[in-house]
Amino acid sequence: MLGEKDFQNFVAYWQSLADSAGDIPLRSAIQLKDIPKVAPCFYLLQWQGPEVMTVRLLGTALDAFIPDLGVGSDFLGVYHGEQKDFYTKAMAPICSHPCGMSITRQTTLSNGHKVDIRGVGLPARDENGAVTFQLGLTDTPDRDTPLGYSIDLQRNHSRIVEFDYFDIGYGVPNEKPAIPYDNEMAGSSTGMV
Repeated sequence: MLGEKDFQNFVAYWQSLADSAGDIPLRSAIQLKDIPKVAPCFYLLQWQGPEVMTVRLLGTALDAFIPDLGVGSDFLGVYHGEQKDFYTKAMAPICSHPCGMSITRQTTLSNGHKVDIRGVGLPARDENGAVTFQLGLTDTPDRDTPLGYSIDLQRNHSRIVEFDYFDIGYGVPNEKPAIPYDNEMAGSSTGMV
């Protein structure tokens, strides 16, 4: 699992690239070899319109943890109802404003155990200079016990418990989308995000 310091170091890494670029860094400036400890929890998404966010890269921990997603799939496609609306509204400002975001989900397993899953996202530019990428980290619980691969570890319920934007030099959006009702589920019953 990632600790608070890992998230802080990742944001500091992004900030150092932004400082060098004098603006939001190019996607190509982010090198996983520079951040090997967190690389298994790294993701890269490409914003392609108001309701399409294509997965471009998933670290090995995320690939195992979120079986509903794969490179080339639509990140927003694993969500339904209010959660899809939430993510559609919540993710857009990261590229369009731009800003950073932090999110925590609580997932309840079949055995009743609850795990918190934290994520952080930041923008990046494409080679033409447009802010079209979101990259970040999503923590996974114990990597030695992949969720969803036994009946006791199936994800039965998932809810967002915390969401916020943070300033990367452009301010933050004036409004945040409302966190959806906590009984909404995301993904399939065996591959919930």
